[in-house]
Amino acid sequence: MMKYLLFLSIFPVFYLQAQCDNLVVNPYAEEGLTGWSFINDIGEVSSEGWAIEIEQSDNRTFKCSHNWITKNQEIDLSTHYTVNYLNTEPEIYVQEMYKGYATTDDETHYNDLYYLHVELRDASRNIIASFTEGTEENPLIATQNWQTSNHTFSSYGPGLRYIYIESGGKDNENWLGGEGGGYGTLIDSAVVKLSIDNTINFDGETLFSNTENAIYQWLNCNNNFEVILGSTSKSFTPTSIGDYALEINVNGCIDTSACQTINSLSIIENNKTRPIEIYPNPSSGELNIELNNYYDNVEVSLKSISGKLISKQFYKNTRNIRFEINQQSGLYIIETKIGSNLNSSLIQIVE
Repeated sequence: MMKYLLFLSIFPVFYLQAQCDNLVVNPYAEEGLTGWSFINDIGEVSSEGWAIEIEQSDNRTFKCSHNWITKNQEIDLSTHYTVNYLNTEPEIYVQEMYKGYATTDDETHYNDLYYLHVELRDASRNIIASFTEGTEENPLIATQNWQTSNHTFSSYGPGLRYIYIESGGKDNENWLGGEGGGYGTLIDSAVVKLSIDNTINFDGETLFSNTENAIYQWLNCNNNFEVILGSTSKSFTPTSIGDYALEINVNGCIDTSACQTINSLSIIENNKTRPIEIYPNPSSGELNIELNNYYDNVEVSLKSISGKLISKQFYKNTRNIRFEINQQSGLYIIETKIGSNLNSSLIQIVE
């Protein structure tokens, strides 16, 4: 059949920042001492020595003791992301903020001590990569202003499963009662965020995402980023010149690609078929699976986000399937198998 050939100018027109979830539980001390494991000054698992400081701005922070004490938590990424996605080595941004504590105007009383340590771990909890800024022996020195310790992990290799974050603090004045404040470093705003690959490529006919197992929505940049109805697949074939972008949702982390410009059209012979489409997405549970042709045997599997098989159904001589998901709200994987060809789609179920 006759089909348009599209020519693409690869340059950004507009870019929207990612809105990715912070994976840390209770990062801002708003929920007290929950979400963290605490180690006291003699190495016991205990929150002894920790307190919550409420600043004048009503901001809540963790407050250390006069001796070294630490807090930590381990994040299980398998509850948020698929193994395939984690093996793409997404960039990981980590940070925490720290500040000295005192009850006097003497600046030296704010020079409390702090360190941050982060590990990327595989399924056996072997360390793949790590970041350390400060130690108990050679700590960072706090001041009366907030400072940030941060790092971005990249190119660390496959196998990522857990992220371990640990930080500690200590009073520099060695208690000193009312003069030193009686407590050590203030700690706040722990962040662990995974980025997603928001780039899109062009094969001479079709725009496509580099990110697997996501929720996709193609946008018309020339019309205030209007949603292109029905265009929720990994790939998109425009039929007119213009600027197009892709919004990608990976487990709640939403990012939008740069706009890509299709600046001319010509006509060539093309026998390619369009990909499988599954819609609506997000969905309340009732889905349409639209194939690109009639097929004698179609296998549709529903899996959890961790890859566990929930159900498998078989269809004969069909091109349109009504598929129902009777599960709790969340993210699921639908695998559609036709012969040796397997198509995977990430579906969000909402109430």
